[in-house]
Amino acid sequence: MPIDGIVGLGFEALSVKTKPLMDSLLQENALPLSEFAFFLYKDVSKGGVMIWGNAQQLQLHQEPLQWFPVAQEKYWSLLLRGFRLGRNSTNDLLHLLFPPKKRREDGSRAVEEMPSAHLLMDSGTTFFTAPPRLFNEISRFIWPSSHHLQRFPELVFTVGTDLTNHSALAELVIPPEVYMVRSPFDHSCVPGIMNLAASPEDDPPMMILGEVFMRHRFSIYRRGRVQGDSWVWIGNSSDMAHYVHERFGKDSVALLFMDHRGSLFHDDLRDFEEMGLLKDGAMVVADNVLKPGAPYFLWRVTQSPAFETQLLAVPEFGLGHQAQKGGLR
Repeated sequence: MPIDGIVGLGFEALSVKTKPLMDSLLQENALPLSEFAFFLYKDVSKGGVMIWGNAQQLQLHQEPLQWFPVAQEKYWSLLLRGFRLGRNSTNDLLHLLFPPKKRREDGSRAVEEMPSAHLLMDSGTTFFTAPPRLFNEISRFIWPSSHHLQRFPELVFTVGTDLTNHSALAELVIPPEVYMVRSPFDHSCVPGIMNLAASPEDDPPMMILGEVFMRHRFSIYRRGRVQGDSWVWIGNSSDMAHYVHERFGKDSVALLFMDHRGSLFHDDLRDFEEMGLLKDGAMVVADNVLKPGAPYFLWRVTQSPAFETQLLAVPEFGLGHQAQKGGLR
């Protein structure tokens, strides 16, 4: 696909020999609000949109948004205060972002205050990232799998909400159905987490939330009019259900077909039900519910008296007589 170039959305400290686009727009007072946002569909084939100006008025999120101050106006970086595997875990792994501490002559290690680490929001990075020592630890608990995603722990990021108050914190909890992605080779689920070497010496150690994260969380980026006053706002995306409700209203859906990562089917069905979008007698069709599987969705539609459920085995396109068992109606 031909392109005219790349638009950088970082800060001026990261630019080389040119003024960043956002700085130019602010200088010309071209935006009603000094912010932009990304709304990316969970289904990659549907793409997404970039919004300039007042993104909040579009209501593209389900839950209240959480503001985070930008820690360093070079990248869109948040202050990372902790990282755990599992919501109930007390084992903070943040120290693995940093080089091992050297031992003293007596064999003990120096006790020092933990330096700063950053959590970057970057649409140009596909996956989550972790530096080598932390990546290796994550890989001990998370590995490729074709089913049973619920056995894997959440990624729990503890993020500062006030740069001057160390105890002002909030957690970003990322469940496995978000960070596990479908392999294009064998359709198994693999961790969407990339081993990324240590950051440059003049930058703090960092982890990155990339495109995979942004397809599940609506994010707004507000530039401050003065240095040190930029923020990131994060919340859940409401995807298609919101648009169907706004454009067509209640009782407007007679057929709902779902064919993306199965672990999300139950969330989408819940949204359509709670908004009252399904007509009486509407048909819900979901693909691949047995392999790779959508256990929460299956439990919902087989146990609820609101649904009459039928499992179908259908030929997989391009595989001739081989059947892909797992269609549901």
